[in-house]
Amino acid sequence: MTRIKTTSESKPMIEESPNEKIKKPRKQRIDKGKTLLTDRDEIGLTFVGEQYAVRLDQLAKLFKMDEYKDSEQAVRKIVDRWRKKEIVVLERMSPTGVGWVYLTPEGLKDRALPYKAWTPKSGRMRHLFYINETRLLLEKNGGLKNAIWVSERKLLSQQEDRAKRPPKHLPDAEIHQDDEKVIAVEVEISPKEKPRLQRFIMALAKSYDEIWYYVPSTVKPFVVRAYNGLSPTMKDKVKILDLPDMPTAPKH
Repeated sequence: MTRIKTTSESKPMIEESPNEKIKKPRKQRIDKGKTLLTDRDEIGLTFVGEQYAVRLDQLAKLFKMDEYKDSEQAVRKIVDRWRKKEIVVLERMSPTGVGWVYLTPEGLKDRALPYKAWTPKSGRMRHLFYINETRLLLEKNGGLKNAIWVSERKLLSQQEDRAKRPPKHLPDAEIHQDDEKVIAVEVEISPKEKPRLQRFIMALAKSYDEIWYYVPSTVKPFVVRAYNGLSPTMKDKVKILDLPDMPTAPKH
């Protein structure tokens, strides 16, 4: 209970009851109104940023939701939260295609990724799809358990930082193993002439301990033909690995 006392100078004074507490205004949380990120969000956003862009069905694989009956809806809810935060864009490359997710400049900043802003180009998406599939395949079968995947985007960023160095052919990714072995990863999804493919292999062989070529069955004969023309020393560095064939060409 609060009582008002009057002093000799007739100035009112407020006297508080010992049992009465003054309620202080509650501090406002600094993250109020913001979309908070979970550990899964952070893994997904970093994966997307490193790979340029990722399709919704591939995000489902990353989150181990691909076997859910409503996997597309579940992943879309996650992406919608990211869109609300304005850190990603969800874009279809064709009216009937599956949506692709990529980071906005704000998203790259949020993830502390030192990459230039990027927007999808239809001519690149099929290749990008299979590169993502290769990384997901390696993560699923334990191929990256004691290793680190370094994406082409990161390699390009590092090369730009060394502007004085002459440019070199970049692989689609590098795998850094814990024994300090560095492997070049190439995902070859279209036939190339033998001399051209051999030039790529020889250029990579100068910088890497091994070169892993992931190829679908339709392209494998072309890579094998180029491989057969290499020297024995060069052959020791190259592995030709099967990339699971998709039932149909992925629709963007």
